[in-house]
Amino acid sequence: MEEQNFVSVSSSSSSTAASMSMISAIPNDVLANILSRLPVKPLLRFRRVCKGWRFLIDSDDFVEAHLSFAKLHQKPSFVAESDEKLYFCDANDPHFVVRMRELWQNVPLEPLSDDSMSILSTLSWFDGICCMGIESIYAFPKRPRIYQIINPATRTSVKLPKSGLGCPDICQIVRDPVTRVYKLLLVEDVVESMYPKFRAEIFSIGVDASWRKLNDNGAYGCEWPLYYRPFVNGAIHWIYRGTPVTIVAFDVSQERFWTMRPPEDLNVEEEHLDFVADFRGSLCLLHFDVPGLKMEFWVLQDYDNSVWVRQHIADCHFLHKGVDVDSVFIIYMGTVNDTEILFLVKVMDLMDNSDENFNISYNPDRKTFESVEPRVANELKYPIFNLYIESLAGRNTTGHENNADSGGGGDGDDDDDDDYDSSYDPGAGDGVDNVEFNFDRDDGNGGDGGSS
Repeated sequence: MEEQNFVSVSSSSSSTAASMSMISAIPNDVLANILSRLPVKPLLRFRRVCKGWRFLIDSDDFVEAHLSFAKLHQKPSFVAESDEKLYFCDANDPHFVVRMRELWQNVPLEPLSDDSMSILSTLSWFDGICCMGIESIYAFPKRPRIYQIINPATRTSVKLPKSGLGCPDICQIVRDPVTRVYKLLLVEDVVESMYPKFRAEIFSIGVDASWRKLNDNGAYGCEWPLYYRPFVNGAIHWIYRGTPVTIVAFDVSQERFWTMRPPEDLNVEEEHLDFVADFRGSLCLLHFDVPGLKMEFWVLQDYDNSVWVRQHIADCHFLHKGVDVDSVFIIYMGTVNDTEILFLVKVMDLMDNSDENFNISYNPDRKTFESVEPRVANELKYPIFNLYIESLAGRNTTGHENNADSGGGGDGDDDDDDDYDSSYDPGAGDGVDNVEFNFDRDDGNGGDGGSS
């Protein structure tokens, strides 16, 4: 019997050695191309195959390649927040639900002051990572928020120091296209000023030890602080609805603000019926005429001189829901695969005490609109969705992992720098209410899908 066991172990060892030999024979560029097409969950496990695979998957170049592939081929996914839970889903299936306090790691969720209530909320999403913060509901004067940058797919996070801004109008994760460093930008309205005045701070994640104040020349806030802002020419953009209405840009690398004019022939007033978007490398502006059921599609043809060109006018019959109601808000969510512009239409009617949200996708090539209703929409009251993309982003900036006991296996190496939870299973454990996660990814032959 002992001899049989010895033969079995020997055979198993030979098989493993042969498998490892075959794996090592795969050229690195071929291996990277194959692995970059996989979802995050198996990649976390594959880090433990050997040191070479771990170094490859952890490398900045691989994280970049994986993110680029996901943006072009991953099916559109959404995340909604409700009752301190995050609901992940796509247009067809719910994926999983996570309690936000399980992602808020190793930091007590305590009130920011003795006479106020504190809540946990997501403040920004970008490249699959989010900024989560504690904010005080009733505190006066305003208290600085406590922030963490979290990747829900990898369960990694980093805590940021307290900011000097109490209640920013803008809290936006951005990414420096030159250094690949993620940054958190804060812009706050100075309420004690008689004239529009804003303060701004920025923090380079994984680089800075404290917040840095920015030159606030050209800094203006935004009425929708939780939504995605288009990234074009190395800058993020948003509309400031002051007098006059202005498009604000923030250069992420140079860390400076400036403003540009909207189309001169377009009546962009204080009503929230237009937004800027990125489409195939250009800044666009979509303006909606609710009574006329029309949409004008403008493109910034000359970026440096603010020359806009109206490319077309499209019929949008869904706007009939906004006729004869108290207010209509249209909010940009993001661009998918460089083919679809997603946005939210929020209709409020005080007379009927009704509040409806509609997620719409617009294809500028076909000039067509489609309704996109995530599966969990019926489970939540007035759900507001953000686009979500599963990624390894933040690998070199998020330094703590939740449930870090990754179990056995691996390469036998006791490397302490193994800061991913390779056993993490979305849906497993106490804070998760739905155990199913959809890892389907399109290989590019079955149509377009993806989130950006």
